[in-house]
Amino acid sequence: IRRCEAVYVYGALGGRLDHTLANLQLFAQVAEEGVDVTAVDATSAVRVVVGPDAFELPLLAGGTVSVFSASEESYGVIERGMLYSLDDETLTNRTSRGLSNELTGESAVVAVERGTLYVFYPLS
Repeated sequence: IRRCEAVYVYGALGGRLDHTLANLQLFAQVAEEGVDVTAVDATSAVRVVVGPDAFELPLLAGGTVSVFSASEESYGVIERGMLYSLDDETLTNRTSRGLSNELTGESAVVAVERGTLYVFYPLS
């Protein structure tokens, strides 16, 4: 059986909120099975990061990045190269912590030791 290593999904983030949420849940399931998943819309993208892993964001002069736990809890969350850093934090899927961090023009990374994250970021 051949498996792909990465999937890019277009047209799955807009329109009906219920469809967007269902798609995000499917993306997390596929990512937890070992496939890199990135969903892209006209101006932004969401990458699903499953620990232990790190995601280097595109180098941009600015823009907003939001990080949410797709799993009940995500442990060892790190955000570096942004206005507000996180260092070995725990995020849950019942909080808005992780909303609206700012890119600063430096290399930026989001990492998680255990759990699944949604990383929302601008394309330009």
